Amino acid sequence: MSSYFMAFASPAFARVEVIADPADAMLCLITGPRPGAAYFSQQPGAVCWVELLTRDPEAAAGFYNEVFGWKAIAGEGGAAPYTMFQLNEEDVAGMMMMPVEVPAEAPAHWAVYFAVADCGAVERRTVALGGQVLRPTTGIEIGKFAVLADPQGAMFQVMEFAG
Repeated sequence: MSSYFMAFASPAFARVEVIADPADAMLCLITGPRPGAAYFSQQPGAVCWVELLTRDPEAAAGFYNEVFGWKAIAGEGGAAPYTMFQLNEEDVAGMMMMPVEVPAEAPAHWAVYFAVADCGAVERRTVALGGQVLRPTTGIEIGKFAVLADPQGAMFQVMEFAG
């Protein structure tokens, strides 16, 4: 069962509803015209990926399947198994167990990744503007990522794609 927080409509754009899944990971549901801005692309500044960090992946998989029809495809073993959410056999989001370095009081949450041309440069700019580097640039198969926070503490991720 999810929690319902609020709903509002923007006269020029869409209707937005803010809910939380059973583990209290908050998300917004948006209906209406698709924005004209870049979304889910590798273009710098665009949202390039979203993933759920949770301590109960089984419950989350059931919830998102029921709400959106997403099928959870579990990755192969490893130290940190990764689950892909798919809709019509297309990857739409990821899910992973909450990393051990995340404090126990931190709730389940959705991580938003923004595409950037240079993770290191964005780290330096974030610090210069009063933000924090929570996880320095780390290499992965598809490129590099870093976990940052703005001056108010809101966490976000940046992704520099290889090639």
